[in-house]
Amino acid sequence: MKSVDTVTLPRLFPTLRHIAFIVDTGHASGNFLLQFEWFRKQIARHQSKAIKIARRIGSKRGVLRIEVSSGLRNRAQTFYGERSYMLAVLPAVQAATAIAGGQFPHRGIVPPTAHVDRAALYDAIRAEGIEITG
Repeated sequence: MKSVDTVTLPRLFPTLRHIAFIVDTGHASGNFLLQFEWFRKQIARHQSKAIKIARRIGSKRGVLRIEVSSGLRNRAQTFYGERSYMLAVLPAVQAATAIAGGQFPHRGIVPPTAHVDRAALYDAIRAEGIEITG
C-alpha cells in the first residue's frame, strides 16, 4: 500500500530503510484472503456488503501497532479501543484547534513531528478511551 510515510519519514529520519503497513483482520482466514488482489477488488466492489459482514463477525476494538527498529534499539507501541479510528484524525483536530485559537507557533511548511505536542496528543488519545501499551 502506498503511504505518505514513504515521502515524509525518510526526510525526518535519513537512516530509515523500510516502511511497512500491515493489516490484520483478527481472523486467520481473513488474513489469508487479503493477500489476494482479486479478493481485495471484491471488497472494494461490494464495499457496503463487506462492511456489514465485518461489523457482524469482526472485533469491536481496533488495534494500531507501531514498531520502529534501528541498529541500536527497538520500540513498539500499541493503541487499542473501540474508538481507535480516532487516531487518524486527532492530530489534525489538535493542529486545527491550535491554528484557530492563535496557539500554533509555526509558519510555512511544518514537519509532521512538530504539528502537535506529544503529551497533549497522548492525553487526547486516552480521553477517547484508547489504551496505550509499550
